[in-house]
Amino acid sequence: MGRKTYEVGLKDGISNPYPQMRQYVFSHTLKESPDNNVELVSDNAVDVVKELKQQPGKNFWRMRR
Repeated sequence: MGRKTYEVGLKDGISNPYPQMRQYVFSHTLKESPDNNVELVSDNAVDVVKELKQQPGKNFWRMRR
């Protein structure tokens, strides 16, 4: 998800909104993830998404605001 979407939950104190899923926040402005279970992606977003799509399984969920 993007930073703006992620920050909606952060305002309510939710830093890990989907604990049952691996989570990635794509942002150029965040410097570190507020939660160890949420990976921050600042560079090479396209490469990260391509890599995720190559992994086994069918469930790839993307959030947009």
